[in-house]
Amino acid sequence: MTSSQLVPVLQALTDSLPGGTYQGGSAAQVAQRLQSGIFSAHRHRRSLATLTAAALPDELAAEIAEKSVAEVIRVRLCPSPRLAQVPWELLMLPDGRRLIEAAEIIHDPPTAFYSERRRQPVDWETVAAQPVVYVVDPALQYPQHQVLTAEGLRRFSRRLDEIRCAERLFAGELLPQNPRATVTRDVLSDALKTPISRLMYVGHISSDPYEPGSAAIHLSDVLPCKGMHRAVKGSVPLSALDFRLGTTLIDDPAVWDSYLADRPQLGDEIWPMPVRVALVACEGSVDYRTVETYGLVMAILNSGAELVTTTRWPLPSDRAFHIGDTGNPALPTTELALEVDCAHDQPDPVGALREWQIAQLHHWLAEPDELRYSPITWAAVTHTVAQRRD
Repeated sequence: MTSSQLVPVLQALTDSLPGGTYQGGSAAQVAQRLQSGIFSAHRHRRSLATLTAAALPDELAAEIAEKSVAEVIRVRLCPSPRLAQVPWELLMLPDGRRLIEAAEIIHDPPTAFYSERRRQPVDWETVAAQPVVYVVDPALQYPQHQVLTAEGLRRFSRRLDEIRCAERLFAGELLPQNPRATVTRDVLSDALKTPISRLMYVGHISSDPYEPGSAAIHLSDVLPCKGMHRAVKGSVPLSALDFRLGTTLIDDPAVWDSYLADRPQLGDEIWPMPVRVALVACEGSVDYRTVETYGLVMAILNSGAELVTTTRWPLPSDRAFHIGDTGNPALPTTELALEVDCAHDQPDPVGALREWQIAQLHHWLAEPDELRYSPITWAAVTHTVAQRRD
């Protein structure tokens, strides 16, 4: 397929995704796209066949189909900026299977990443029993910008109770471990410097694909907090540049002191990352949409993570699935976050989440009008893996 043919296919994909990076678009806008975009019941088969032809060469598709008959294979991707939002899981193989039914799909960082990596990951087996740090819908300056619905809060509260009963929940006296707790960057720093197994963030990510390093998670920091990102809606997001540069460009000893230091520090010294990190928020893997592949994913891998699970496009809010259907109890985005959380506790998190995604795929193919099974949530997931290289 030529470049001129590829452009309209990718534009149709873009037009089908939730808009914006702070809220994922309004509920009404997202609901409309769920019903009319390429994932809708009446368009998905033809649209995804066209997308497959654009993104997956025929010879490669045939080879994947052949080699995956006897066993699940692993497909490793480092997509170009314009292919960064392609839902590879849904692409169609010659034998009728979707790619996710044949393979585990992971993203590779660019080769140059390894030569500059600051901190190597530890082995999962050595830390698997250690506590989990949760930052779930942290308190924001404006309550209307919170992510979870009341039912979403209840479901996450139950999940945290399960982890607490298993004695895996991080100590609450150091970092509040409940949804909508006040979590600032210095409190998160203290938590990350202690022995933990993994980090789970559910909330907002803002990013600009034309500004490498701008991708940022939204915590409870407000002005006059100092960081590398400008204030957004009253808060000061914690950006990829913060994770990289730390306080090295800040000459205020009071800021150093807030991180228990008497000197400037690089980001991996302030926020050392556990081996597994999940960011369930809008377009956490915007790294791959930039010419210079640098965003939250690369910053977190640089700081010690081996696996970063996040999303390739803005996620719709759960409210978007309830437009015109107030009796629908489904919370697809919350359910996605909970499934990612459970998978990250397994020996093979990519394989564990893949099994759930395949089940969602089969539900969607059987009931394409049922919005709770729409790939707009479960096909947004990306796994970037950067194993230790000594």
